[in-house]
Amino acid sequence: METIVTEILEIIKGAKDSISREERIRSYLEDLACRAVSEALERIDKELAGRYADKGWHVERLDWRTVQASYGTLRIRRRRMCKEGEAGIYPLDKELGIRPYRRYTAYLEYTIAQIAAKTVYRVTADAVNLLTPVTMSHQQVARVVKQVGETYSAWEDLQATPDPMEKRTASTASPLHRGRRPHAARAEEETKGTASLPDRRRRARERQPTRTYRNPLHSRLQP
Repeated sequence: METIVTEILEIIKGAKDSISREERIRSYLEDLACRAVSEALERIDKELAGRYADKGWHVERLDWRTVQASYGTLRIRRRRMCKEGEAGIYPLDKELGIRPYRRYTAYLEYTIAQIAAKTVYRVTADAVNLLTPVTMSHQQVARVVKQVGETYSAWEDLQATPDPMEKRTASTASPLHRGRRPHAARAEEETKGTASLPDRRRRARERQPTRTYRNPLHSRLQP
């Protein structure tokens, strides 16, 4: 801690004006945070490798991974592990949810999408470039927004998937337990016109197509 304070003091004393002073302090703290987080992640990777080794996995090689976070660029060296009969994995990526072939962290993508939902992609890129250490174009913003939209859509589909246990319970329940009369009796009532007006209205609503709720944010995130 004393070393950090000493280095910040040197930056403050050596700056020509308040703007350059804050720019240099910000750059210093971003670099410090990235180095600290990268080292912490590599320690976690070492611990995970030990756990996987106990289960029969072995280290195949060490690979570098670069990820852009909201506070800077992370360069992580982590282990790829293999096991007979299993596909190779990166335990650190699996543990932390670091997705393959994605350059930005989930939080940074979320932040970019939030800004893009309120303005155009060029202004979003300018805001990201100005307020974070990340450099990106409006085309990259469009790709991020598309990826976030696809991820959100997949999440919605997962939430809409019915629970098999609930479906089985509903299918085995008696008509009286479900609050409905048998289909044959309902059909006979409708044919004879003896069904009550509330019943006919309810059945008309049941025959209408189901409308799926879509979050307004999702539609606005589409490029």
